[in-house]
Amino acid sequence: GLSRGTGTSFATAVVSGVAALLMSLELDQGHAPSGRRIKQTLLQSCDPCRPESHELCSVFLGGRLNVSRAVASVLQPSDGISQGEDR
Repeated sequence: GLSRGTGTSFATAVVSGVAALLMSLELDQGHAPSGRRIKQTLLQSCDPCRPESHELCSVFLGGRLNVSRAVASVLQPSDGISQGEDR
């Protein structure tokens, strides 16, 4: 089933799992996994928080996690997020 959770204790487990998935995809593609690249991918692929729909946008680091966009970014790196040198 699905459940809704909030707070850093909930978010940490979810984001860590997604980061592990992205690193696994990098390995599958023959790239050495990079924590810096994964962090950049997660931040650049998130959905921005909109104050009109969420009153506490200040608690979001970069926005709401968008797993589909992050995976697509790693699988089809056309913008340099997932390939190249660590930044």
